[in-house]
Amino acid sequence: MLALRQTSSSLHRRTTSSKDKNGSFPQASWPSAAPSTKLLSCSVAIGMNRSLCEDRRGPFEHMKPTNLVKGIVRVTMQQGATIFSGFMSDQLKEDMSRDERVQKGQLTAREADDEAEAWSDREWSKRWEVFPAKLITAYMKYHATTLIMRLYEHLASRSFTLVQLDKLTLDPFSAAKRRQKQGESPSLMESVREAWDANLIAYLADYSLHQIILAAGYYAYIRQRRQQQKRPNSPNNDGAELYAGSLALSFLKKSTLLAISRAVCLSFASLGGGIGNIIYPGWGYMFGFNMGDGFGATVVDEFDLNETPLQ
Repeated sequence: MLALRQTSSSLHRRTTSSKDKNGSFPQASWPSAAPSTKLLSCSVAIGMNRSLCEDRRGPFEHMKPTNLVKGIVRVTMQQGATIFSGFMSDQLKEDMSRDERVQKGQLTAREADDEAEAWSDREWSKRWEVFPAKLITAYMKYHATTLIMRLYEHLASRSFTLVQLDKLTLDPFSAAKRRQKQGESPSLMESVREAWDANLIAYLADYSLHQIILAAGYYAYIRQRRQQQKRPNSPNNDGAELYAGSLALSFLKKSTLLAISRAVCLSFASLGGGIGNIIYPGWGYMFGFNMGDGFGATVVDEFDLNETPLQ
C-alpha cells in the first residue's frame, strides 16, 4: 500500500510539472497494467499481527533448546495423563466388580474397602514405576513423529491452498492466546474443529510411525520363525507352518485397528482440547487435549495392538 501511494504521488508530480503552455497535459506514459509479482508462501496477512502459516515450523526447529523443553513438557504431560486415566478407568472397573460381590454376599463391605485400598496402593506405585521407561520411549517416538510431520506438511504445501495449510499447521495454544488478547471467544464446535484440523497431520504421522513399527515386528517375527524351521531339533520350534494368507489377514486387521485407535484418540483429544480452550484459553487446551488423548488410549486399550503377530 505504501509503495502504491509513493508511485501515485511521484506520478502526480511528474504529470503536474509537465503541463504545456496551454495548461493541458501531455499523454502520460503509464506503467504496465500487469506487473510481474509473486505471492510468497505464508505471506498473506490476516487478523491482527497474524499471517497465514505463521505457526508452521521448520524441519529441524523442534531441536532448538526452547522447543526441546516444550517437547519434554508435552510428552511428560501426555504420558502422565495416560497413566492417570488408565488408573482411574481400572479402579472404576474394580470397584464395580467388588460391589457386585458385596451384593451377592461373597464379600463384606469392610473387606471390600480394605481390598480397594490395597489395590489402589499397589497399582498406583506399580504404574508409576514404569513411567521413566515409558517417558523415554515416548520422547524418542515424539521426535520421529515430528520429522514425519514435517514431511507431510511439505507434501501438503504442494497440494493445498495457504488457507487450508494454515489450518493444518496452526498452533492451537498460540492461537488461543492471540484470541484472548484480541478479546475473541470461539464457540465450542469451532474450538473442537480447530483442534482436530491442527492435529490431523500429527496423528497421521503417529499412525505412520506405528505402522512402520508394526511392519517391522511382522518382518522380525517371520524371519525368526523361518530360522527356527531350519533347525528342526530346536526347542523353540513348535512345527507350525507359516501361512501367507493368515499373516496378511492378521496384518490387515491390526493396521485397521491401529487406524481406528488413532481416529478415536484424535476425536477425544480434540474434544478435550476444545473444552479446555473454552474454560481456560491456552493451558486449558493443553490439559484438556492430553486428558482426552489419554482417555481415548484407555478406550482403545482393549484392541491389544502390542500383542505378538498371531495371537
